[in-house]
Amino acid sequence: MDGLTPTRSAKQRVEGRSVPGFGSSLYLHFHSQLTRKVPGFTFCLLVINQARPKQFPVMLLISGIGYVVTYFSSQHFAQSQVASALGAFAIGVCGHVYSRL
Repeated sequence: MDGLTPTRSAKQRVEGRSVPGFGSSLYLHFHSQLTRKVPGFTFCLLVINQARPKQFPVMLLISGIGYVVTYFSSQHFAQSQVASALGAFAIGVCGHVYSRL
């Protein structure tokens, strides 16, 4: 997969080359991961950890949010550690909000 660093993205805008968007294979890869692999992996974790069935929809939503934040932050930042930290932070915030409901 081709990660975009801020320098490379700026270079593409200046030189007039196209930046991957909704019609590219990068978007199709993101959509495939979000609709198939993330829910499948989350469902397996829910079964292994013996979660209650009423928790399944919320847990699937929170895992999807974590994936989206990690994916787009990895497109923006050059270091993968920053993207992982932001994804974990988003999951933590969503979990905390859910526990307060």
